[in-house]
Amino acid sequence: MPNAGKSTLLGAISRAKPAVGDYAFTTLRPNLGNLNYDDLSITVADIPGLIKGAHQNRGLGHAFLRHIERTKVLAYVVDLAAALNGRKGIPPWEQLRDLILELEYHQDGLSKRPSLIVANKTDEEGAEEVYKELKRRVQGVPIFPVCAVLGEGIADLKAGLKMLVSSEMSSELCLDQILLAQCAGDADSAAAVAPAAILARR
Repeated sequence: MPNAGKSTLLGAISRAKPAVGDYAFTTLRPNLGNLNYDDLSITVADIPGLIKGAHQNRGLGHAFLRHIERTKVLAYVVDLAAALNGRKGIPPWEQLRDLILELEYHQDGLSKRPSLIVANKTDEEGAEEVYKELKRRVQGVPIFPVCAVLGEGIADLKAGLKMLVSSEMSSELCLDQILLAQCAGDADSAAAVAPAAILARR
C-alpha cells in the first residue's frame, strides 16, 4: 500500500532529510525536524505509520504509540489518493477513524490533544473530489490540503501548526466529528491497513 507521505511532508516543512520511498512503512523510527519562526521554534516528530491492531503491538505499534504519549499537539496526515484508481487503501475519513481508535485503545485520552488534519497528495487524479468529501465528513477541525512532494500548501500548514502550538487555534479530533459509511459497501474496507500517519509536536 502507498504511505501517506509523512516523511516527505516533514522534509517539506523543515530541514530534516528523512528517508522516503514509494512503498509503505519506510519509516521505522521517528524522524525529527525543527520548524523555526521569528518568535517560536517547534520540534516535529514523524511517527511511523500505525496499522489496525497497533495497540496490540502489531507492526511494532507499542513502540510507535509510546512516542505519541510525549507529544503536545497532533497533525493527522491522511492520503487522499489511498482508495483511488483501484488502490486497496481506505478513504481518509476511515484512516482518521482507525488512527483515533488505535490511540484510544492504547491509552484512554491519548487522542485528546489539540489537532489538525493534513490532507496530502492533492496532485493525484481524483484527489480534489476526495478532499471535498473529507471536508463534508469531518467537521470542527482545520484541514490543510497539501502536496508535500511539490511543496504546495506548505506555507499555510506551517502557519496552522504555529497557531495550534501557540494556542491561537484550538481543536481536537473526536470520533463523533467523523461521518463514516453511508452505505453497506463503505464498510467492506474496514479491515484494511490505514495508510495514515501522525506528525506530532513534542
